[in-house]
Amino acid sequence: MASGSALRLLLKHARETVDECLPSNVSREDLNNHTLDGKLSEVLFAVSSAGHGSSKSIDLSWEDKADIWHVVCKLWNSCVDTFSPSSQCPRWMVTLRQHASDILELVKDSELSSEERAVKLSIYHRTGVAHAEAGGYEAAEAAFSRAHEQCMRLMKDLENAGISESQLCELSTSSVDLLLDRLVNAWKLQQTDLASDLLSQASELTSQARMPSRQRFLMCRQVVITCLNRGQQCLAAKDPDAIELLKQAYKLITEHLALDDDDDSFEMF
Repeated sequence: MASGSALRLLLKHARETVDECLPSNVSREDLNNHTLDGKLSEVLFAVSSAGHGSSKSIDLSWEDKADIWHVVCKLWNSCVDTFSPSSQCPRWMVTLRQHASDILELVKDSELSSEERAVKLSIYHRTGVAHAEAGGYEAAEAAFSRAHEQCMRLMKDLENAGISESQLCELSTSSVDLLLDRLVNAWKLQQTDLASDLLSQASELTSQARMPSRQRFLMCRQVVITCLNRGQQCLAAKDPDAIELLKQAYKLITEHLALDDDDDSFEMF
């Protein structure tokens, strides 16, 4: 790990470099062709690596954290501003998002607001999605795992602080999205035990009594559709797991209907 003073200088240099290499009018062609070559790549790798290799943490100054957020937002926004969702996820975007995730890891949760921690969770999650879309399933699992840990810590801390219904709905929705993305990726990697655990966690989230009925239904539908899609794939491949997945989908539907049977305010559509 870099010392505090060395990291401080490195962050200042990184901020200057991303501003130079990623101007507001940067084009997709620039990103595809040469932006990740040379000094930008070297600086990002150096900063990304700064927090690894030691269990000793560095206390960041306000300026350090401002530089980190500036670099992370610059990297992330370059992806958002230039990438078309309808096209295949390009390698440069995966690389920039991975660097953004690694650099953001330098900031401890205790130094962040719950809103900033939610942003951190989203960045980790979307980095995993980018890896998965590019076919990097092992890297995707690493990113999803990081996001999952972040999500669990955030949920626990918010519950201890007295989470509101709106916060519960928002975080639960994000959690189900993450669990299902990680679940699909686990199937790609044939990690059956992990997949089973993730499916159980997602299913459990859909039955939270504090959640509004409509919210529970929408989350339940996501899980059911994921099970059905995977079940169809297994059926086509004559995989016996198809039966268990279809049973799980049916169980979720019946349990959800029973849960909201006495709720007059609930409307299916």
